[in-house]
Amino acid sequence: MSPLPGADYLRPPVKCGTREEVLARMKEAIDKFMTNPQEPESKDVRMERNEQRRKEAAIWLINQRAATFPRYEITGPRLPARAHVRVWHGRFGHARDE
Repeated sequence: MSPLPGADYLRPPVKCGTREEVLARMKEAIDKFMTNPQEPESKDVRMERNEQRRKEAAIWLINQRAATFPRYEITGPRLPARAHVRVWHGRFGHARDE
């Protein structure tokens, strides 16, 4: 299922790759950080980025659950919740329902 073009849909999750690719990315990130330290981001920018990631993770999880465990809804007439009601006989022989 592909997102609509221009709908500003959530970005797909990052794929890890092979061990060599991961180690190469880590080495590149460490070298970049050591040679050019970055300015720390502001709290507002960081909170907005984390909130966006949480929303993306929640939506991807909901989509994954819906894809693997679809919920089927009955559309026609339904039986009552309890088809069989037990009748108990109380004191002095009177009948009472659950």
